[in-house]
Formats: sequence, C-alpha cells, structure tokens
Amino acid sequence: CHDRYVLKSSYDSPTFGTWGRVTIPLSSAVRSPYSAFQWSQPSFTTATSWAISDIYIGSECPGMCSGHGVCRTGGTCDCDRGFSGPKCVPSTANLFPQRVEDDFDGSQLSGSTWSIVLGGTLSTACGTIGSGKSLYFNTAGTRLAATKDVNVSGSSYIQFSIGISSGGCETADANEDVLLQYSTDGGTTWTLLQVIRYSSYRTPATLTIDLPSKAETNATRFRWWQTQHSGYNFDNWALDDVVVAAYPKNLTEVVEDFNPMKNDSWVFVRGGSVSSACGGPTAPSFVFNEASAQRIIKSTRITFKPNSTLQFAMSIGCGGVNDYPTDLIAVEYSFDDQTWTPMQSACQLGQSCSPYRFQSSYRHDEFPYWRRVTYFFPAGNIAAILVRWRQTGSGFSTSKIWAIDDIYIGSTCPMGCHGHGQCLGAGRCRCDPGYSGPTCSVVTDSLRTSLRGDRKS
Repeated sequence: CHDRYVLKSSYDSPTFGTWGRVTIPLSSAVRSPYSAFQWSQPSFTTATSWAISDIYIGSECPGMCSGHGVCRTGGTCDCDRGFSGPKCVPSTANLFPQRVEDDFDGSQLSGSTWSIVLGGTLSTACGTIGSGKSLYFNTAGTRLAATKDVNVSGSSYIQFSIGISSGGCETADANEDVLLQYSTDGGTTWTLLQVIRYSSYRTPATLTIDLPSKAETNATRFRWWQTQHSGYNFDNWALDDVVVAAYPKNLTEVVEDFNPMKNDSWVFVRGGSVSSACGGPTAPSFVFNEASAQRIIKSTRITFKPNSTLQFAMSIGCGGVNDYPTDLIAVEYSFDDQTWTPMQSACQLGQSCSPYRFQSSYRHDEFPYWRRVTYFFPAGNIAAILVRWRQTGSGFSTSKIWAIDDIYIGSTCPMGCHGHGQCLGAGRCRCDPGYSGPTCSVVTDSLRTSLRGDRKS
C-alpha cells in the first residue's frame, strides 16, 4: 500500500445515513478508453432504498477540490459554503477551531469534534485508559474514528491515550494494529502518521506526536482506524483524552498560580484539578486526588533563555490532613516527549560530579508541608523543552493527595530572590514573610542566633 491505507469502496447505512460526498482518485489500472463503473446493491427488499447524485467521472479538478467542493465539467470546482478558490480552500484562515479535545466522559460523543465514528461506544470495558470512560471499539464491522477539520497551521501536536487489548479485553494478533492518519483534503486521501502497535499498548499509554509540516494546514483532520480484526468482541481497543492543538508560539516564560489556570501553558493534565483542598502559598493550587491511570501535569514547549529558572511549590500529603502517596513525585524534562530525564540527577559522595545534590524525585517526608524548589539552568539557550511533574507507580487512591502551586519557568530573577521569595517574571520577586527588598535580601524579622536539638527534645 506504500503507507496509503484506504477503506474498501463498499458503503453502508452507518457511514452514509445522511448525504455524504465520496471522491476516489482513479489509479492508472482503471484508466482506459473502455472503462465502465457501476453502483450495485447485492441484496435488498422494497423496504430498503438508497440514492446517488452529482456524479462526475473525468479529469481531476485542481486538488480534487480539497474534498470541499464538487467537480464540474471542464475541471472546475463548485465549492462548498465557507470555501473558495480554484481548489476550494477555507475562505477565512480561522474557519476551523485551533484546538479540539474530547475525554469521552459525557453522555454522548461531541458532535463538534467528530466527523464520523464507526464501531465505537462510550464505555469502560477495556478498563481506565486515561480517566473515566473511553471510546471503546469491539464491533464486527469497520472500527474507526475521524475528527472534523482542525486549524493546525504552525507548530502543532496531537495527543491521546490508547489501550489495545488492555484491561482484560481480548488480545489482538499480528496486523491488528491501529493506524493514525491525517487528511488535508477533507478526507479524500489519507496519509499515515503512525502505526500504533498492539504489542506496545496492552498497558494504556499517552502519546504526544508533533505534526509534520505537510499536516500543518488550516483544514486538517485525523483518524484512528483498525484495518483488521477477528470480529465482534475480538481484538478490542479504546481511545481516550484526545487533544489536537497548536503550541503557543515562542513561549519563553510560564507564570502559573492556578487562579485561574492558564491552559495554554499545559499540553497534558491528568488526575487532578484546581482546588483549595491543600491550601497553598497562593490558594487555590493544583491538587492531585483523583483515582486515575495517571497523575501528571506536562507543560507546553518552552524555550529557556540564558540563565533561566524553574521554580515551584509542592506539598505531598498536604500537611498531614490527608494521606500521602508512597510513590515518588518526579520532575522531568524532554526534548521529544518520548525520552524523559530527571530535571536534576543525583550527585553523591564518591561520584565524579559536583556539586552534591539529590535527584529531582521527592517523597512525603521531604514535603509534608508546602515547600519551594528552585532549579537554575546554564548560560545557553535550551530550545523547545517540555517539563512534567509525575507521580510514579499506578493504581492511585483518592485518599493519597499531593499538590503543586506557584510554578515559574523563565529568566532568573535578580539574585534568585536570595532563596526567600517567589519569582514572578520581569525580574520581580514576591518575598516570603520576614524578608523584603527587590531581591528579598532584607531580613525584617529577628532570626535565631543558634539552634539546638537532641533526641529527647
């Protein structure tokens, strides 16, 4: 197929219950002076009916009218409403949304997101894929889901969670993988973006894929399609937490106090919500207390300028008011969203490194109460980096709670606020109680001159 996987030219009522246009590029094998075409229904009764209209067979119109128009005699396009020009492109740059998403937790599919779904229902039959319900495929016929057109011009990504034969669902076999494709001509032709191998997703996982430049148009749609399966209730799979969106352009700073949450700064959030349940330095904070397959918050791509800082406050267990996770809370970064590295690696006595430091994975006994963490980065630019906070492990309980707040990623404030303040961007510090001044260097409360402690006290 040369990566041009296509559906068979046989059509049914679930696909064409209402009028829909079909455009088929003719291969050289059917081009001849004697070619003939037919539409036939193999079996029928007087109770069934169907109809066709606007038939055109001939020279290809420009760009096949981009899937948004009808080809007329003479090779010209009669464009649909909202489209114009020789190839029927969108009349305005923002005809389609720049972001679509669906977590499938509603009572029905989002009509504004999906152009067609075949063989899928809202269910938890394959277990928890992302959170709550997912789009579950187990029928005997075609299994696919295709979005409507999305404006993904510029640097964009597609993100989703998927499980194939997960959660007790019947195990898929060879060649029963799921294809992810995109179309820039209204679904006329489809280009392979990735083969999602069944053997790699028996445990549900989240994928974030940067779109190739050819897919980044103002009218691109996407589809997930299982080309082969063994019939009803075999080789089942499920899709969840779909997001198609553009990265913010040239983002060099994140200032997040979750009051309210700045959604453009984050590409993936799971397992929590903005809440005052843990208090926080500037309540509300982002609290992870949901029973979900993942607990994670991941930033969009950020360009670190020379001498940048990552700073945040965190509490694991929220001061003992709630139970605390026994898992670690890891802070990590990635350039490709595939390989993740600790934000800070451990450097211990006996190793050839300096200075000595802990790895950026934290336990409850280090953060029973709110505490600030600050990382400084080297002098050079670091382009297009992703940052995430993640609870390790699985099977999270609602009683195990942690939270983050006051996240800052950007140029280092003067003197790093001397470790006694929160950087707010633009070189401004918000000083902790007992400290003041532009860089929080002035002590306004009297400090102890000595400390003493022993096991008895």
